[in-house]
Amino acid sequence: MRKIVAFALCICFPLSASCQEKSANSPVLQSSTAWSKVVNVSDDDALNMRSDASSKSNIVFSLPYDAHNIMILDTKGAWSKVHYRGHSGWVSSKYIQTSEPSTAQSTFKGELFCLGTEPHWNLATEANKASLSILGEQQELYVSGEFRNSNNRTDVWLMSLSSPTKKHSLTLGVLQQQSCSDGMSDTDYPFSLHLMGVHAGSLMSGCCKTR
Repeated sequence: MRKIVAFALCICFPLSASCQEKSANSPVLQSSTAWSKVVNVSDDDALNMRSDASSKSNIVFSLPYDAHNIMILDTKGAWSKVHYRGHSGWVSSKYIQTSEPSTAQSTFKGELFCLGTEPHWNLATEANKASLSILGEQQELYVSGEFRNSNNRTDVWLMSLSSPTKKHSLTLGVLQQQSCSDGMSDTDYPFSLHLMGVHAGSLMSGCCKTR
């Protein structure tokens, strides 16, 4: 029982001394996250997201006039680099305003794509189903109930996955809204995920985005 408690503490407090050992390619988590929403845009218009901090750069996505839960990744002059539902790019800072993130349901609606390294794995969820691949070996899982919000944090949730073929098989995941890097690319993901019980009973960590 003591070992289980200690392991749970390691999941919930990944920056503690006993949990800091990680390889060079492990996902790097940043604790401070700034969130925003679109402002000063009429309901028949949209906010252009561009490939660079310039009005002359290519438009890569258009944010709805009422978009919220927009993660601010960086700033450059009058521009902000943001992430919104799987899209990253630059927007004019005068059209966004800092705000508190809303609940998990309105943020990702239960549909996530997650990935991690060493071993390489990915997870995709949709409604009550999930597909998990570890080193090319795929498993079909069920999402057991809703993502449960933490009692004392608005940006942390617990997800439960179960196997339809293996009895007493349960995978737990701790999902958190925070900037996350996969360690292999320049992509910034808006969620981190820690999975327990999927690969030889070990803990695996990675990054997620909405689909």
